[in-house]
Order: sequence, then C-alpha cells, then structure tokens
Amino acid sequence: MNPGNKEFAAELEKHGDGVKDVAFHVDDAAGIYHKAVERGAKAVKAPETLSDENGTVIVSSVQTYGDTIHTFVQRVDYNGPFLPGFKPHPYKEVFNNIAPIPELEFIDHIVGN
Repeated sequence: MNPGNKEFAAELEKHGDGVKDVAFHVDDAAGIYHKAVERGAKAVKAPETLSDENGTVIVSSVQTYGDTIHTFVQRVDYNGPFLPGFKPHPYKEVFNNIAPIPELEFIDHIVGN
C-alpha cells in the first residue's frame, strides 16, 4: 500500500470524515512558521522551496491543536496548476466553460472541535 494511503486510512479511522490540513496563502511562509513555533505551535514541516518550470513556492506547516495542520503557502512567482510537480488533468469539465467562476473573498471563521 502507498504510504500516503496508509496515512489517509489512519486519519479517517481515527477522526472520520473531516479536514486534516488547512492551507493559507501568505506573504512570508518562513517568517510565519518561525513565529508560530516560537509561540507554541508544533513544527511539522520546516520551510521548503519547491520549483518547476511554472515558478517557485515556499511551503511550511505547523500543528496548532489536536491533529489539525496549518500549511503556509507563499507563491513567489508560481503560475502553474496547483503546486510544483502537478500537471493539469487531461480531461476538462465542460460545465466549467459555462458556469461563472465563484468568487470566494474571505472566510468568516473556522471551528475546531
């Protein structure tokens, strides 16, 4: 079994359907990571630079409460499909060509229970 599948299965068995990682688009992934760890967050992934032909991102992650992870994503100059290494899916959803793109402007709050 793929190691990622084992991790997913263990998370699902322990917590049921839910969110494991909440990602935030930030201006300084390294600075926020270091400040969060300094203030008591558990370090999960030290700042790492990822690059491909579409540009560069810096990502880092901390554990804040329970098993929830917060990942900080800094898009330095990235304009690819998701993150470096990802490729667009070969099939296109026809509905996406006729439906307006939803505009998510902000998140009011997130609750951790």
